[in-house]
Amino acid sequence: MSKYRDIQLDIENTKRKLKNLSVSTNSKKNWLGHKSEICKKIDEMLLKGATKKEFILEIKLLKNERPEDRVSEHIYHLKDTIEGHGLTIIEPEDENGIYKFDYPTTSKKEELEDAFSTKNGKIKDTERKAMVSQRIGQNILRKELLKLYNNKCAMCDVDAFEVLRASHIIPWSEDKDIRLDPTNAILLCGLHDLAFDKGLITVNNDFTISLPNKPDGLRDVLNKFTRSKLRLPASKEYHPKTEYLQRHKDINSK
Repeated sequence: MSKYRDIQLDIENTKRKLKNLSVSTNSKKNWLGHKSEICKKIDEMLLKGATKKEFILEIKLLKNERPEDRVSEHIYHLKDTIEGHGLTIIEPEDENGIYKFDYPTTSKKEELEDAFSTKNGKIKDTERKAMVSQRIGQNILRKELLKLYNNKCAMCDVDAFEVLRASHIIPWSEDKDIRLDPTNAILLCGLHDLAFDKGLITVNNDFTISLPNKPDGLRDVLNKFTRSKLRLPASKEYHPKTEYLQRHKDINSK
């Protein structure tokens, strides 16, 4: 739950707004407690839905110098379950797609439950709680890594925080004691995260990066924009532990 907001109340009030029902608010703040005109504008646009371009155009009218970043940051804040509002938002992959608040109807809920079904029936409550715990834990770790790595992929120059991930060196399932240890994770973009997770990329003890020999297509792409050495946090205290890097190699060489 957010340190600053009642997430459940924000969800219920957002659902009321989506149904055009009244919500009690402070005269200067909206139903989510936002006072900034930029934040309130984004919130209102999400109720009806808008494309990224439409958001940017509206924020430009409010004299903001970095409208695209401002929109992305606020949407992330709305979704954040730790220090934000824990709201569900549709984020399309297509740049012309619509961003909007999203809460499943009864039929969608049933579809989601079916997706979690197993051979023996519905997923157990303990498993569901474990999945939620993992998601929250990864979110906490990701926020820490974004600060440590200055919002940049450690293996390239990608700085769009929407595609940056907390990439575990020792997998989440392998060692519960170091799941939230920042020295057991590296901030990576989606491509580098996946390649690292599959053992196609390895990091040596001196933090140099070894790329795969095959497949040729992936190797050629990675060669074009992968750094020769890992970008590291300013403090050595948070550098990836070499013992974890070696274990990562061992796990993926099996």
